[in-house]
Amino acid sequence: MPYITEPYFELLGAARRRGVRVTIVTSEHINRLGMKQSIMEACKRNDLTLRLLPDGMTHVKAMLVDGRTLILGSANFDFLSATLQPEVLAVVTEPRLVADFRRRAQDPAFAASWIWPNEKTPAVAGPFSAGMMELAGQILQALHTEE
Repeated sequence: MPYITEPYFELLGAARRRGVRVTIVTSEHINRLGMKQSIMEACKRNDLTLRLLPDGMTHVKAMLVDGRTLILGSANFDFLSATLQPEVLAVVTEPRLVADFRRRAQDPAFAASWIWPNEKTPAVAGPFSAGMMELAGQILQALHTEE
């Protein structure tokens, strides 16, 4: 996926603390530096594996859960898509379609990507970017909250 923020990192971090292996695959060259640093910081903080695709920008927006449930559509897994922008998501449990996704999208992405070592996450830039993303989310939510 190209962009991922809260509330997803909180949920994925909770799954990781329960012992679930969580891997995020995104572009090495994300077109928003703050987003890339925020993703790196969240993966480090939550002990998630981050894999980076070296070529171009991916726009695949999909999440495979337990190898059986595929969630995909037009939505980024970020605060904006989760709360303010109307998006389309499908939940697919048909085994043949899930297997096709793995064969055509997940397996090639894993083969082409490399694992980002969490210890290389910038000590200041990562947390700063993560904080800025969180603040932006809070501002957007406050602007769109009905009283």
